[in-house]
Amino acid sequence: CLKCKYVPVQDNDGHWSLIVLSFIDKKVFHLDSNLNKVMVSVRMDTIKLVITNYCLYTYLLNYKVVPYGMV
Repeated sequence: CLKCKYVPVQDNDGHWSLIVLSFIDKKVFHLDSNLNKVMVSVRMDTIKLVITNYCLYTYLLNYKVVPYGMV
């Protein structure tokens, strides 16, 4: 069983950080060596985007892929 998902994120300035989705704890951790008060809201937006995309992706994994025209 997968306990965590690790998502490396690169911002527009080339800085890397790591988002950890903990499924057991139902928490999201953001590891960033360059976080300051100015960037908190920007990072929160990035975290929300990653979570939304990951949840949508895993939800869609349950669907059967049918090539166009082969219904």
